[in-house]
Amino acid sequence: MQMLRAEWNKIFSRPMTVITIVGLLFVPFFYGLIFLSAYWDPYGNTDQLPVAVVNQDDGAEYQGAQLEVGKNLVDHLKDNDTFKWTFTDKETALKGLEQEKYYLVIEIPADFSKDAATVLDKQPKKMQLNYYTNPGKNYPGAQISATAMVKINEQIDAEVTKEYTRSLFDSLEDVSLSFQKASDAAGKIEDGSREVEDGAKKLNDKLEELASSTITFNKGVADAASGAGKLQNGLQDARSGSVKLHDGLKGLENGTQSLEQGAVKLQGGLGQLASAGNQLHAGAKELSGGLASLNSGLQTSSSGADKLNEQMAAYNAKLQELGAAMKREVEKEQADPTVLKKLSAALNELEQSGKQLQAAIGQLAAGQLQLAAGAQQLTEGSGKLGDNLGALAAGIENAKAGAVELTAGSGALQKGAAQLVQGGSSLSDGLDKLVQGQHSLVAGMGKISDASGKLQSGSRQLADGSDNLHTGAKSLSDGTGKLHSALRDGAEKTGVQADEGNYDMFATPTELIGNKLHDITSYGVGLAPYILSIALYAGTMMFASGYPLKEAAIRPRRGLAWFTSKLSVVVLVSLLSSILADSILIWGVGLEVQNIWLFYLFTFITSMAFFSIVFFLYAALNNVGLYVAFLLLLLQIGGSGGTFPSLLTPGFFQAIHPYLPMTHSINGFRQIISIGTDYSLVWEQATFLSGYIAVFLLLAALTFILRTRHIAKTGHWEHTSIVDENSADMVQKKKSDL
Repeated sequence: MQMLRAEWNKIFSRPMTVITIVGLLFVPFFYGLIFLSAYWDPYGNTDQLPVAVVNQDDGAEYQGAQLEVGKNLVDHLKDNDTFKWTFTDKETALKGLEQEKYYLVIEIPADFSKDAATVLDKQPKKMQLNYYTNPGKNYPGAQISATAMVKINEQIDAEVTKEYTRSLFDSLEDVSLSFQKASDAAGKIEDGSREVEDGAKKLNDKLEELASSTITFNKGVADAASGAGKLQNGLQDARSGSVKLHDGLKGLENGTQSLEQGAVKLQGGLGQLASAGNQLHAGAKELSGGLASLNSGLQTSSSGADKLNEQMAAYNAKLQELGAAMKREVEKEQADPTVLKKLSAALNELEQSGKQLQAAIGQLAAGQLQLAAGAQQLTEGSGKLGDNLGALAAGIENAKAGAVELTAGSGALQKGAAQLVQGGSSLSDGLDKLVQGQHSLVAGMGKISDASGKLQSGSRQLADGSDNLHTGAKSLSDGTGKLHSALRDGAEKTGVQADEGNYDMFATPTELIGNKLHDITSYGVGLAPYILSIALYAGTMMFASGYPLKEAAIRPRRGLAWFTSKLSVVVLVSLLSSILADSILIWGVGLEVQNIWLFYLFTFITSMAFFSIVFFLYAALNNVGLYVAFLLLLLQIGGSGGTFPSLLTPGFFQAIHPYLPMTHSINGFRQIISIGTDYSLVWEQATFLSGYIAVFLLLAALTFILRTRHIAKTGHWEHTSIVDENSADMVQKKKSDL
C-alpha cells in the first residue's frame, strides 16, 4: 500500500508526468480518429476520382443498322457519376495518368463496334476495351479503378447483348415466317407422302402381279423355245417351198409369153365380137317387133281359151246328163250287164276325159296368161336388150382398146415375171440366211429362258422391296405429319413479339440481389475493429516507452506491492484510453454499435490484454521488450485477419492466427459493432483475452518478485524518472546503498 501511494504521489507531484500520461491516453484516441475518419467512406467519394475516356470507335454496320457501341458507352458515362469523367484524346490521357491527373484511362478502340458486329461470323472477334492504371503511383486508386472497370465492362456486355438480342428477335420473326412456310410445305409433303403411300401400295400390288406373271412368262418362254424349234423345221419346209416357187415362177414367165400371144388373138376376136354385137342389136329390134305381134296374139288366144273353157263346162254337163239317161235306158231295157258295164266304163272314161280336158283348158288359160305376162316381160326385156346391146357395143370397143393395152401390159408383165423369178432366187437365199439365224434364235431362246428364271427371282425380290417401300412410305407419311405439326408449333413458338423488356431480359437475365446478414454502412465501419485494436496496442507501446513501468518510486520491499503499484497505473490508463477511444469513434466519427456498454467493456478488456503483454515484456526485457512487442504487433497485423480473411494469407500466418490476441479482439469488436446477434461469442473472445491478461500479469508479477529479491540480495536499486521537477528533458539517476 505504501508503494501504491508513493507511485501516485510521484505522478501527481510532477506536472509533466501528469501531462505525459494524459497525452499517452489520447494515443488510441487520435489513432482511431485520424485513421478511420480519413478512410471512413473512400468508395463514397469516387465521384471525385478523375478518369479519362478516349473514344476512337469508328462504328460499324450490323444487319442493316448502324452500330455505335463506343458512342453509346460515352453517352452512358456522361450520365454516370461514379467517377469524375473527362473525355479527351489518348496522348493527353496517358500523360495525365503519369502525372496523377487521372487515376484511370479508358480507351475504346477504333474497331470496337466492328468487332461487336462479328458475333455471327465464322471467326468472331471479341471486343477489346483497354484501360490503363498506375498502381505504382497509387495502388488503392488503381484497385478501385479496376473494380469499376469490371462494372463498366458488364454494362457494355449488357448493352451489346441487348443489340444482339434485338437482332435475334428480328431474325426470329423471319424464322417464324420460315417455319410457317416450311409447315405449309410439310403439309404438302404430307399430302404427297400419303399419295406416295397409296402409290406404293398399288405398286406393291402390281409387282405382286408381275411376280405371278413372270411365272407365266417363264412358261411362255419355254413354249417359245419349243416353238423356235418348230419354226426351224418350218423354215426348212419354206426353203423347200421357195425352190418350188422358183420353178413355178419360171412357169409364170412362160405363161406371160402365152398371155401376150393370147392378148393379140383377143384383140382380133374383140373385133369380130363388135361386128356380131351390131348384128345382134339389129336382131333385137326385129325381136321386139315380133314380140309385139306375139303379145297381141296371146291376148286373142286368151279370149278363145276362156270361151273354150265355158264350152267345156257345158259339154261336161251335157255329158253327165247323157250318162244318166243312158243308165236309165239301160235299166229299162235290161240290157246285157256286160255291155252295160262296158258302156258305163266308157261313159266314166269319157266323163273323166272331159274333166281332164276342162282342167287342161284351165291350165291352158292360165298358161296363156303367164305367156302373155312373159311376152310382156320379154317385150320389155327386148327393149332393154336393145339398149344394153348398144352399151355392149360401146363396151366391146372399150374392151378392144383394153386389149391393146393388155397386149402392151403383157410385155411388162413378162418383164415383171422375170424380176419375180430373180426375186424368188433372192427369197431362196434369204431363207437360207433365215435358217442360219434360226439357229441363233434357238440359242438365244435358251438364254432368254435362263434370264426369265432370273427375272422371276428378281420380280419376287422387287415385290418384296416394294412392300418395304410401302412400309417406308407409310413411315414417311407419319413422319411428315409429325414434321408438319412440329413446324407449325415452331412457327407459333418463334413468333414472339419482343419489346425493350425482352431485350433487357436477354441482356441482363439475372438480377443480383445481395442479402446481407449483417450490413455495414461504410468502409470505416468494417475497418473499425482492426483499426481500434491496432490503436489500443499502439497506445500501450507508446505508454510503455514513455512511462517507467519497472522503476519504483521508493525502495521496494515486496515484489507484489511493487507490481501492484505499477498495475494500478496500467489499469487506470487502460480504462481511460479505451473510454476516450470509444467515445471519439461513437460521438466523433459516427460509429454505430449494437451494444454501447458492452462495447466499452470489451474495449477495456482488449486494452488490458495488450497492456499485460507489453507490461510483462518491458518489465522483463526493458527496451528489448518493446522491440519484441513491436514484432508481436507486426505478426498480429499480418495474422489476425483484420483486412483480408486469414485463409488468404500464407500458411505461417494461418497457423498463428488462432493464438493472436488481436484475432480475438477483432472478432469480438465485429460482433458488437456490426452483428449483435450472439453475444456469447463476445464473451468467448473476452474469455480468451482475459486468459492473456491473467497469464501475462502473472508473469509480470513474477518478474517484479524476482527483481525485488535481486535488490534485496545485492542491496542495489536504480530509480529513473522520466522528467525532472525543473525540466522535462532532464533525466536523473539516483543510487543509494543499503
